[in-house]
Amino acid sequence: MRTTSKTHDHAPDRPAISGRHVERPCLTEVEARALLWPMHGLEGWIAEQLWWPTSTGWEVVPRLGGWRFQLDPIPLGLQLRAWMPGVERPGEWQVPS
Repeated sequence: MRTTSKTHDHAPDRPAISGRHVERPCLTEVEARALLWPMHGLEGWIAEQLWWPTSTGWEVVPRLGGWRFQLDPIPLGLQLRAWMPGVERPGEWQVPS
């Protein structure tokens, strides 16, 4: 799955945001998983889980003890966010490509 969305009356590889075109990095789910698989710990666990597509990337389907995980492609790799149960702001880190 590609992370760029398709909207009517716009170029297929660029979504319209606020009436203008914004470039989004393209990283397939397979490519994103390939960045995470060689890593140990949480990133390796995330690579093995089921992901649901979101408007910006993917959300990890199983929650780990109430934690929620979001993955978004960025120009130089992958941005990961983790929400601790009961906490509004996520922890964030990047995995370079």
